Amino acid sequence: MKQKLNVRGFIGLSFLLPALVVSCGQPAPVPTVVGTWSGTYSTPPGSGSSPYGMIINTDGTLKVYDGPVGSADVATGTWTLTGQNFKATYHYVEGSDVMVNAVLNPSNLLTGTWGFAPSNTSGGSFTLTKQ
Repeated sequence: MKQKLNVRGFIGLSFLLPALVVSCGQPAPVPTVVGTWSGTYSTPPGSGSSPYGMIINTDGTLKVYDGPVGSADVATGTWTLTGQNFKATYHYVEGSDVMVNAVLNPSNLLTGTWGFAPSNTSGGSFTLTKQ
């Protein structure tokens, strides 16, 4: 009787253990940066915040709105994502080149700094939430 119980227990464990290892070994889903983002940017010191938005495309390009997504002030540029580090450079029609450096948080939040090229910190900070 005792031997049968041990064999049954071993068989049960042999099915349960791989399931536990597989489920525990799965990494948490990584958020994607591709999509529409809305939020605000600020310029120091204490100037308040202004609407800001981006449409980030799968082909490495983006559109930036100095206002809500869809507003008239549009810049175009390129982006990269290395791990959770997001970097972009974009150009406004009137001639300004802007660089951003941000972290893509697991909660679909981009937080970082922006600046006029060649700096990515000289302008201020921004926060964008994926829509």
